[in-house]
Amino acid sequence: MAELKIFILEDDPLIAESIRMNLEELGYVALEPASTKQEALKQLQSERPDFAILDINIEGRQEGIEVGEFINKNLDIPFIYLTGNSDKDSIDKASKTHPQSYLIKPFSPNDLYSAIQIAISNFKAKNKNAKIAEEINVLPESIFIKVGNKYVKVQLHDVCYLKSDDKYIEIITLAGNYSVRTTMESMLASLKDHNFLRVHRSYSINMRHLKEVNGEYLTVFDAKIPVGRVFRDDLLKIISTFQ
Repeated sequence: MAELKIFILEDDPLIAESIRMNLEELGYVALEPASTKQEALKQLQSERPDFAILDINIEGRQEGIEVGEFINKNLDIPFIYLTGNSDKDSIDKASKTHPQSYLIKPFSPNDLYSAIQIAISNFKAKNKNAKIAEEINVLPESIFIKVGNKYVKVQLHDVCYLKSDDKYIEIITLAGNYSVRTTMESMLASLKDHNFLRVHRSYSINMRHLKEVNGEYLTVFDAKIPVGRVFRDDLLKIISTFQ
């Protein structure tokens, strides 16, 4: 997106101004920051931004998540959450609104730029006309996905990661995306012994495509994926076997 117009929700005026200045220095168009949910909803409808940065906690309440829900229902734009901590309850609640990325305070201008670019990439990947699969059959080295009246063969090494989205599992591959009506547990049972690892309530990754583990997140293919605390030890144990 050229001349990306970015909306900011942040109740700390110093942080809000710092974000605005950093965005402008990075070449983005930064809108006047909102500090309350009411201001945010009004500005989102009037300004129609291309991107949103939302602080999860506004005046001690998780109103940023409510704004994220509004964006999902009313605006087709990517957004990221800001948070001063990574407590499980906040992240789990926020993840249900499907943000494209997270940014933990404090952060540098480079962190901000990276989060925005990753979010845009994730958003584009999500909107690549994911095909709705009616059936999936797993073979030793590939899967056949039934889409309409045809079966599409996908090599398992081309599957990057799996994402749980309500009652569907989105299969992200190098060639395209597919959505199948199933659970993560059932999907992983079908893919047992195929190098897939669950790293979050909503994500499982193909270890072949793991590029980087960085704190609360990891990079798989070109997507930034959160790591759940209960899954972290298993991930680190497996990584240690590669050393």
